[in-house]
Amino acid sequence: MLSCGERSGRGQVTTADADLGRGGFDDPVARERLVAVLTETASAYARRTGCAARTGGRVEGVGVTTTRRDHKPVADATGSCAGVVDARTAARWGVHTAREITRDPAPLENCALGGRSGTFLYGFTASYGPSAREARRRLDHRSDDHSPRRAGAYELTARCPGAAGTALFQAETLHDEDDPKSAAPDVDHEGLRAALQRFAERSAKKHGCGAVEGV
Repeated sequence: MLSCGERSGRGQVTTADADLGRGGFDDPVARERLVAVLTETASAYARRTGCAARTGGRVEGVGVTTTRRDHKPVADATGSCAGVVDARTAARWGVHTAREITRDPAPLENCALGGRSGTFLYGFTASYGPSAREARRRLDHRSDDHSPRRAGAYELTARCPGAAGTALFQAETLHDEDDPKSAAPDVDHEGLRAALQRFAERSAKKHGCGAVEGV
């Protein structure tokens, strides 16, 4: 996702679909090769179309969660989950693990807080550009269908420059399909809203966005 100027919504998005072979996304070298091709393609198109985007350098290392084992103790979180909940809140919520991405700004940022074995309990997501529009479309579709609102689901927004457009930040309790008996305890609604505020403000600041606001 490249911003072609400071005006909100002005930018370009390039995507890639690929068969990465037997290892798939578990192979870090294959991930890096795919991202290298994608960034070169996006940069070349931006130059041809007069998009004055800052493209940076070559991406080295594409750290993504590819298995259920890719979690860490919540106290060791240094990326998107860092600072979302303090130790006291984590203990009260039964949170022991975190799945996260790096601190670097991305079109889609997420943080999943889980139980001792990594079972999903709470999820936080920051969506920008097309990711935000798709997330908003799903919310609107759910409202049109009068689908019940998931317990402990909250949203915030922020106006951002360039391709990021209007960002959407979401927090919700998660359902673990592999462990249906495991679920978040009685939802601390005030605490969950406060955690979303912290998550959203940190993400918005990385993207140069304006103030975070309620939906």
